Amino acid sequence: MYVRLGCGQFEEVARLFCCDLRSRQGNALSVEHCLDQAKRLLLSLQCGTSYSICSYDVPVSYRLAWDMHQVIQHHVSWEAHPEGGNTENFNEPMNVSEIPFCTIETVVGSGHLIRMKMELSVLDFSELCGMVQIELK
Repeated sequence: MYVRLGCGQFEEVARLFCCDLRSRQGNALSVEHCLDQAKRLLLSLQCGTSYSICSYDVPVSYRLAWDMHQVIQHHVSWEAHPEGGNTENFNEPMNVSEIPFCTIETVVGSGHLIRMKMELSVLDFSELCGMVQIELK
């Protein structure tokens, strides 16, 4: 959802909390109107539009979050199905932030515990930096 906000897809986030804006009934019209105004004021976008994740109008922190999502999804997909598959999550991720991809190391412990160690180095600490550890059970 973080990435959708950065691209201006406010209506996708609104669907989580209220209603499907496409119904154009009840509160949906009021919510849609408010989101259109916010999108215009905050991002200079017209109603019904959003930025592509590849757009330089999307701040790098959102594009970096998308890259991390893609790398994790790709890694988890291949771990779960080493034979591969026909869905996009088996394709190599496309780098949209222009920051080198994080690396993931899978350590299989006792039982079914898989620990993924993800390292991400970014020169600009104001965006995102450090080491992230994710444990999947």
